[in-house]
Amino acid sequence: MVGYQYTLCIAQSDICFFVTFIDKKGTPHQINHPELFLSQRAIQRRSNQGIKIDSTDLGVSETYINKLKKLNVNIINTSKWLNGAIIKCNDLNLIDTIKQLHFIKTVSLNKGFITTDNTPKFDKLTTLKTSEHNKSLIYGDAYDQISTVNGTSLHNFGFLGEGKHIAIIDAGFYGVNYLPCFQNLFKNNQILGTKDFVDPNSNIYTTHPHGMHVLSIIGGNISGSYLGTAPKASFWLLRTEDATSEFPIEGDYWVCAAEFADSVGVDIINSSLGYTTFDNEELNFLPSQLDGTSRISKAANIAVSKGMVVVVSAGNEGNSDWQYISTPSDAPDVLCIGAMTKDSLLASFSSIGNPYINQIKPDVICMGVYNAVQDMDGTIKRGHGTSYAAPVISGLAACLWESLPSSNSYNIINTIRKSGSKYSNPNKYYGYGIPNFAKDLHKNSNVEIKAWTDPNGYITIFLKNHTKPYTVQLINISGNCLMKFKSSESTICIKQSIPKGVYIIQLFNDKFNISKKIIKP
Repeated sequence: MVGYQYTLCIAQSDICFFVTFIDKKGTPHQINHPELFLSQRAIQRRSNQGIKIDSTDLGVSETYINKLKKLNVNIINTSKWLNGAIIKCNDLNLIDTIKQLHFIKTVSLNKGFITTDNTPKFDKLTTLKTSEHNKSLIYGDAYDQISTVNGTSLHNFGFLGEGKHIAIIDAGFYGVNYLPCFQNLFKNNQILGTKDFVDPNSNIYTTHPHGMHVLSIIGGNISGSYLGTAPKASFWLLRTEDATSEFPIEGDYWVCAAEFADSVGVDIINSSLGYTTFDNEELNFLPSQLDGTSRISKAANIAVSKGMVVVVSAGNEGNSDWQYISTPSDAPDVLCIGAMTKDSLLASFSSIGNPYINQIKPDVICMGVYNAVQDMDGTIKRGHGTSYAAPVISGLAACLWESLPSSNSYNIINTIRKSGSKYSNPNKYYGYGIPNFAKDLHKNSNVEIKAWTDPNGYITIFLKNHTKPYTVQLINISGNCLMKFKSSESTICIKQSIPKGVYIIQLFNDKFNISKKIIKP
């Protein structure tokens, strides 16, 4: 390889808009046939959480799209959740005509008319000195960023994100196909696919490295020297950020990517991106407008309602004139992540909560200073930024969900919030504080559980120190409950025939909640 170059899309002079439609008459989809527009995994995820298919899941009207095409309008992408489309149209007279069409509800400029250079800034890496290497034989250099929120407790119980699908929505994934941190992901078929919403014809592995850095924090695995927060999870790599410019169209690409993630059955979205100001100053947000009502924030909330956990970086404006979090981290239902040092001190750059909204943000903070990250040259380096804090939480959220497979997206989000060190007294700097991924993982630590399979394939469960009847659930890796019953015995033997595979046994009552991962060979 010659050098470490990555390609960027050249900023175009094209003028683009986001249009919304008055209804969905002419949609090609029907609510009672979700298999035509949602994967089986997406349908199952909703079924597991009691989420119904509704009109927001239906595609936009093909009738309206075809009418726009007849006007020689270029349709870049569509959004079913917002019932709209991203269009390219350099003829402003034609835009005036479009505004008058009976089926058009709104028309908003989302790219064009540059008035200032507001190219997005990305977190930078520094060289990791030999003396700075952590001595952990399992985590290597990544130990601090995981241990400061007790993520090691989840790992110690065998929860490494297996069976969970994570979408990383970012600016590019340079080198993921060959860098050392990711070789296990390809070896074990954990990279499920890629999609570029900025340039569909790109090679996503030659674009910007920021998403690669983020992926390393979650899924990285180099034996003895580096381990991510969810190394057994599987990943979709989605590009929505154009690193050569900054326009609202990137937020609209994000909406389309979140809808795609939903359709393929993703469980968790990590987005280390945020928007406040743009290359066209007239499109800038005011702090008072970051109240969860932007298009991207509406979509982020919808994503949670569809059964996904959405984790977003707070932004790095804490010591700037702006100060406040960006969008979509202002969305009420997402987890907005601020940054701290390994000594639990708030990072000076970590964006703070917006005083214009009645919402605790950030939600939680974790290590985002001096994080260990895979770099483009194949070495592990250190990086600062909330971009590197968010994936710590995303990966551990996958592990937590693996340990609590009957939970829904809101349960997981609220469990993380409630584990925060400042949950009883949150503020605009720390939010609910530093999450503790050991808290409530095993409610009532005096109760012990052992579970194993014998040569006959029977599952035996031994429970120690329990005092009340409890409920037993056997759940497969996809989150489907295969059996559920009550017991008060200390030893249970499950003799029913179940296929070979990985299972979670969950035992709970009002005094304890314990999960155990087992493998039936």
